[in-house]
Amino acid sequence: MALPFLAGLAVGGLAVYALNNKSELKKQASNLFKTGKEAVLDISSKTIKTKRRAKATPAKKPTKPKTTAKPRAKNQTSGQAK
Repeated sequence: MALPFLAGLAVGGLAVYALNNKSELKKQASNLFKTGKEAVLDISSKTIKTKRRAKATPAKKPTKPKTTAKPRAKNQTSGQAK
């Protein structure tokens, strides 16, 4: 029955820590966003390059393998006794 009390205590402790270290958390968050932005730009440039390369090379049509007709049996049974 003490679970809500412990959860409230943990959330309250985190709030106090966040308020005391506001400037440090702000620096870390801005660094995180900067890193994320660089990653997004890198991924988008790679995607654009791949897209251009795919458009430049013509697509090959799949070829169907040539098969010969199989001879059919004269008496076909379903395998069930009558």
